[in-house]
Amino acid sequence: MKYFKSTLVGIIAMSVICVVIPASVTLVNLSFVLLRGMLSGGAGIAFGPVTWHAPTLRDLLFLLSAFGLGFFWELRRVERRQLPVGQIEFH
Repeated sequence: MKYFKSTLVGIIAMSVICVVIPASVTLVNLSFVLLRGMLSGGAGIAFGPVTWHAPTLRDLLFLLSAFGLGFFWELRRVERRQLPVGQIEFH
């Protein structure tokens, strides 16, 4: 169960770091572009063709490090909570 919880936390951390934060920054930037366009007399957004590419090694390492950060952070917390009463560590 502790590995399952740690895996879920790792996936959530990876999602927040790699999806939520960049998407929020993009939305804020897009709103400023639209606001600037409306103030100057008109606004428009054009989309080109969408293409997909395989992630590079750098992208995969970043995803793995974000997942590992959340996984080991939660695993450390779970391990500390499951110590027997006589072996409580004080830091």
